[in-house]
Amino acid sequence: MAQVTHVGYIGLDQRYWRRFKGDFTDEYSKVLEPSFYQYEHLDTKDFPAIIKAILDRPCHILYLDFSDQFDLILKLSTTLQRLNCFNKMVIIGMFSMNEFTKMEVNAFPIGLTSLHLKSSEETRDAIYSGVLSAFPSLAKKPGTYNLNLVKGKDYTVFEICRVNFAHATGLHLECCVPFKPSESVKLPHNVCRDLVKSDELKVKSIDPGPLYYDSKIGVSLDFEFINTIDEAKKNSADKMEKARIMDAIELRKGEVAKVKVEYLKWLEEKVKDSVPKRTKLLIIDPTFNTIAQRDSLLWDSTFSFRIQTHLLKPDAELQSYLPDFIAMEYCETPYAPPMPAAAEAQNNAKPDPKAVPFEQDFLIPPLDDSAIRNIVSAIQKIPNYSPILVLFGKNNLSSEQARTQYTYAKVVVAQGPISTHTLVDMAKTFDKKSVFFKDTKSLKLFFSKRDPLSFCNRPVGIKLLNISEFELYFECDLALDQRCRFKAVNPVHFFFTIAPIPSTSPFANRRSTYRGIIQLLSRQQIEDLRKFIIKKDT
Repeated sequence: MAQVTHVGYIGLDQRYWRRFKGDFTDEYSKVLEPSFYQYEHLDTKDFPAIIKAILDRPCHILYLDFSDQFDLILKLSTTLQRLNCFNKMVIIGMFSMNEFTKMEVNAFPIGLTSLHLKSSEETRDAIYSGVLSAFPSLAKKPGTYNLNLVKGKDYTVFEICRVNFAHATGLHLECCVPFKPSESVKLPHNVCRDLVKSDELKVKSIDPGPLYYDSKIGVSLDFEFINTIDEAKKNSADKMEKARIMDAIELRKGEVAKVKVEYLKWLEEKVKDSVPKRTKLLIIDPTFNTIAQRDSLLWDSTFSFRIQTHLLKPDAELQSYLPDFIAMEYCETPYAPPMPAAAEAQNNAKPDPKAVPFEQDFLIPPLDDSAIRNIVSAIQKIPNYSPILVLFGKNNLSSEQARTQYTYAKVVVAQGPISTHTLVDMAKTFDKKSVFFKDTKSLKLFFSKRDPLSFCNRPVGIKLLNISEFELYFECDLALDQRCRFKAVNPVHFFFTIAPIPSTSPFANRRSTYRGIIQLLSRQQIEDLRKFIIKKDT
């Protein structure tokens, strides 16, 4: 019996969607019984309604069409990618050539499963990518050119890192590829390049959190400001060479001292005009009432916030985000999507024999007393950390009783269901008071996530082993995981993400070997990649 597969689409391109459904059915109907669904509300720009519709009618594979309502789909994709209730849903982004630059800068770093150029004549890549991610053993690999490099070939690719802020001596960034303590690195960046002439930086500290993006670690680095000089040369036997090196070292010290003074002046001026989001808010709401409240108070606020249905790994998630406030909607009943029965009947599809397992993938557990105690326990494991817990929906309990019941001093019980108005008012009060407790001596210039200064490309050496139009296999001495996002510029410009190696692959169980899924290719880049593969293979 074929696997019933729920495939969703958010977009307004009916012609493309009809072609897509036909091609998907033709290619996979014998092994995957597709049930297609197009979500509504995109034309009304009702963001909360779209989220709720997906929650009520989830799917195995969701295709987001960025060619309509780009900013709304970008906001939607960011939210879906972070919500734990959708962590088993494969999300594919599709775009037209008009959005290529915007996709490269804004959408790729979000971390969707993959991104593809949309074409009314070609749906193959997007279909294959979705099935490969959701049902790897059933995916039919298209016939493509393939290049196998027996001995491997060395290349440099770039991890796309995010720069949180500039500080008095350098940069703080987030990444997924690990750094070594005190490591000296070359890191092309865009911050104050009129003064900071060198790409050389030195690792100052490695931090597990707080993280603002979906990264693995935070790293603070110090500028070298001006390219360093190999001080080993000062031990040269040649006296004239030794004297020249010593003079150059002293000259550099003087120049660096001057540049540091000018850089601090620049930073002080920029910080005056900077309005960082100081207060961080985490909302854990299994009822989804927060998103259902269609006001813009929270979305347009000056606070950094995340909404979550539940925590999968409280210890790791809290350590990563370190919110100042944790707002929770008390709920004793788990949520399961009201499908597939009603929705499938509408589509005249056959009953899904695996409906219960599919529903379980999107089950939201209750936020009851046990779950709250687990969150408190996770908080207490983090040194020097004591956020305020705001509990909604527990009207039979006073704040004092809650502090005793959950053995945590900073609990506030708010009457009634969760309210964005209440949360914003609390956050404003906290923000005003907390200014006096922040480290005002530490200069930090924060960058908006849309600011070009918030991106930098970290060089990473790899040995390319095999490449096709869809994927590549390579060796890397550094530990990589599936959150890593890379850009290749040589031999061909393309982007790729890390994916598991199939057990049937000749590269399976091979030490320090990784598989990358190639994505975000323009038509020209596809042609360039094909030419490279064919030329090397002949």
